[in-house]
Amino acid sequence: MINEILIGDCIEITNILLDKSIDCLITDPPYSSGARRDAEKSVRGSMLRSDKHEWFSHDNMSTLGFTWFIRHLLIALKPKLKENAPCFMFIDWRQYPTLAQIIESTGYRLNDLIVWDKKQYGLGSFFRNQYELITFFSNGAPKKPTRKDIGNIIKIKNIPSQDKLHPTEKPLELLRVLIKISTVEEEIIYDPMCGSGTTCIAAQQLNRKYIGVDINPLYVNIAKKRIHENPLSIINVLNPGGKEDG
Repeated sequence: MINEILIGDCIEITNILLDKSIDCLITDPPYSSGARRDAEKSVRGSMLRSDKHEWFSHDNMSTLGFTWFIRHLLIALKPKLKENAPCFMFIDWRQYPTLAQIIESTGYRLNDLIVWDKKQYGLGSFFRNQYELITFFSNGAPKKPTRKDIGNIIKIKNIPSQDKLHPTEKPLELLRVLIKISTVEEEIIYDPMCGSGTTCIAAQQLNRKYIGVDINPLYVNIAKKRIHENPLSIINVLNPGGKEDG
């Protein structure tokens, strides 16, 4: 499974991973928080953040459904992680309180909340949305970072909507920052909801190993094509202040 992107249910695939094999989790789950009330989600169908792409599975779950799904994923994942393995999960402000409770109730350590400042605003009925959150937790006390000059507000410009291959695709630079600060070369990064494969590409570029999973064959095919087309070269990461990463 190493350096592969697999089609399937992420909980089922997580269950068959080798114990103590994963060095880092980075993933972007469906937030399931686009509707103002849980009852609206099944009616509206999804968060409707984009009409360009085929939407992805599970984004119209209720809060109860989201809780069941993430809780069971983290329970399945825990024995697969190495001790002190860092974990990063994207989320929005609505679902962060729910996610924080899931993380702590499944035996992980909640460490910090990172703000991704997109450097431009998007949709919003009052204040326009300009950020997303990245929950930082770990399997026990987190191992030491590879560097200590990255703040918990990371300013990286978002991908223009017309250039995205997936409705919630994240910038490669952002994933490279998370990977570089939390892992070393040859360690294994797991993304059980990898979408169009950005985490896996960033891992490949930084000489890390990866395992990606997605339930949607369309996005798995896109991810595999991107991996094939990306050079297997190590890329120097520029931190938000513009200094070259050592």
